[in-house]
Amino acid sequence: MMATPPPLGPAPQLITLDIGYTLGAPGGSSLTVVLAEDLPLPEAEARRIVQCHLHTLDVLDDETISRVSQDLHIPAGAFPRDHRLPRFDFWPGAIEAVAELARLLPVATLSNITRADDAASAVAQTLRPYLSGHHPSYLLGYAKPDPRALRAVAAAHGVSPEQIIHLGDSVECDVRTALQAGARAVWINEWITDHPLALPAELADDAGRLHVAPTLTAAVAYVRGLLNPSTPPSPTLDNKGVVL
Repeated sequence: MMATPPPLGPAPQLITLDIGYTLGAPGGSSLTVVLAEDLPLPEAEARRIVQCHLHTLDVLDDETISRVSQDLHIPAGAFPRDHRLPRFDFWPGAIEAVAELARLLPVATLSNITRADDAASAVAQTLRPYLSGHHPSYLLGYAKPDPRALRAVAAAHGVSPEQIIHLGDSVECDVRTALQAGARAVWINEWITDHPLALPAELADDAGRLHVAPTLTAAVAYVRGLLNPSTPPSPTLDNKGVVL
């Protein structure tokens, strides 16, 4: 049986949460998806470009749309300026999980999303009773995996990145952002129980600050145990990113 690992750095003071595919799923196509599907580029590259261009913009006026369209190699008239995300569908138990986290520490969102989709999804309004802050990328000016996104949230809440626990489903956006900023990360990955995963080599040295949980419920239980050492922790990772 593993001994409880020693605390890593200062005590946690803030929990940050990814939204999409961590708490639920869009009830339709986001602006990013709509654009990525129509670009004459490989899908992964199209999504990366759209994220970099759109997720950090607070205003989508004619000048901005013209500039973004040019960078994406599409006519400005083809930009879906009236697109709105129909809704966001929370997964069963997700709102209750956020409420439980909020009883442990202040909770803030940290997500990549455009202003149009964020306003239409009503996520912040639904979670308002449990949030100490809502930080979509278009307001931060940084999008994950840029670690400056998490550092900006830390500054807004008067804590250091080392005092943050970030929960999310994406190794590229959530794990990379948290570890490179100096925070703890909880990677919600339903496949981890059957398929132990290795981290990208450049993140392996920081694996001591990473925990992998198969569900949001398990992630909440891990955070509860981390904050209350009398509760035995769930399995974590060794320095090669392998579940112990």
